[in-house]
Amino acid sequence: MKMSVTKERKELVALQIRTGDGQAKNNNVLTELVDRIQKCIGNITCTSSGFRLFLTTDSQEVVQLLQNSYPDLLLFPGQIFHIDGDFGTPKDMDSAFRKVILDHMLLSRASKVKLSSKVVSRV
Repeated sequence: MKMSVTKERKELVALQIRTGDGQAKNNNVLTELVDRIQKCIGNITCTSSGFRLFLTTDSQEVVQLLQNSYPDLLLFPGQIFHIDGDFGTPKDMDSAFRKVILDHMLLSRASKVKLSSKVVSRV
């Protein structure tokens, strides 16, 4: 799979946002979290003339909120699974682990990475 990140020669900035076991379902918590993430992105990218933002997260809500602010947000498609949860079918399990591997590959190739702690991301 070729990434437009390398083709466009933009700096890859990666975020791993972990919210834990559904703790970010509350709209107030999500809004505060997204505000902190956006400040963090601003701090990380203030020295970049061009960048591509990659996100890996355990929260579909975080994906949706950040896609509203960053329409070019780079992420691998697929259902979000928790490693200690039920994966369903072997095909679902294969898809889940493929996504995890691809997410980690891009995290490793980013020039700037921000990792959050689990308990409702302390970005």
